[in-house]
Amino acid sequence: MKKVVLAILIILITIQAVYITTGVIANPLATGDAYAIWYLKAKAIGECQSPGMFIAFLTDQEYGYSHPEYPLLFPLALALISSNWRVYLWLGPLILMAIGVFVYLIVKEKAGKLVGLLAVFSTLTVVTLERMGGRGEVGFADLPLALMFLLAFYFSLKKKPKYLLLGLLWGLTANVKMEGLLGSVLFCLIFRPKDRRFWVSYLPLALWWPLATQAMGLKSIYENGVPLLTLSGYLGRMQEILV
Repeated sequence: MKKVVLAILIILITIQAVYITTGVIANPLATGDAYAIWYLKAKAIGECQSPGMFIAFLTDQEYGYSHPEYPLLFPLALALISSNWRVYLWLGPLILMAIGVFVYLIVKEKAGKLVGLLAVFSTLTVVTLERMGGRGEVGFADLPLALMFLLAFYFSLKKKPKYLLLGLLWGLTANVKMEGLLGSVLFCLIFRPKDRRFWVSYLPLALWWPLATQAMGLKSIYENGVPLLTLSGYLGRMQEILV
């Protein structure tokens, strides 16, 4: 009976994965935030010929709507992967499937295969994750942030964690979104890693962007009084962002 349930779960997970992935074809346009924040920065990283040019982009009030204070790991990864924004759309399903894998590994280790597969199916059927994975809202940084949290959490659970790797993962998590920095700080406060190798790899990654934003004077669009990009303004920017 257990084998039958496992087989049914695997079939349901496969169907759900296909459903989410085909959403990229059915809904080829991502969200406004994806274009105006992450894709735009990826384009700027790819086209700026020097660090000075990129800093000028970040400090230009004309692009203030793009949240210049947000960490740069996600747009940097996009820029390294491709210069074609359409390629980015396929990252949604891939990242969500990777999230499913680590959910399975974490839960299976504590509760067995059956509960692990149930956890994966439950994860893939969360409407918000469905949409971010391919059904209409591809491009948010929340999905890679969730994956980084799971990666860091997975290696944190090891009986003999590799502290250098652990610090690296939590440091990278801090560079995806502001919530990643908060999550990494909470991890440090709760678990208090004592191995200095953790701090050697974590602190430089966690601190460099907050210090850089202070040095460049980057603030939230709300602090700077920069108006949000209006619908007409957004449509006017589409060619600049995508071409």
